[in-house]
Amino acid sequence: MVGLTAALALATGCSPDDDRWSLGAVGDLKVDPAGQLATLGRIRTVLQQRGWEITDDSTFADGTRGKLSAIHPSTSHTTVVTTTVDRQYLAVSLGSPCHLPAPGENPLRN
Repeated sequence: MVGLTAALALATGCSPDDDRWSLGAVGDLKVDPAGQLATLGRIRTVLQQRGWEITDDSTFADGTRGKLSAIHPSTSHTTVVTTTVDRQYLAVSLGSPCHLPAPGENPLRN
């Protein structure tokens, strides 16, 4: 099995005019270049087992890099996992849909 180590994580939030907000996070997983496509395949399998729908599962023209995108049908959470150009990492992004807080609640402004 290819070892994975988290190298970076960053969370961001946004708030449009109607006070809806969403949350996203990005990070890198260090993965040996020779095992990156197999690792994408294992991630795809786990996401499918957990009820995620795969929206993109592609290998780039060079045959050594790829991309996996998925959405969870009941939560609308999304994820994209792609190999980096230098083939040292898998770049991972996660996103949540916009959320309208209860009246008087605004997590980004309180």
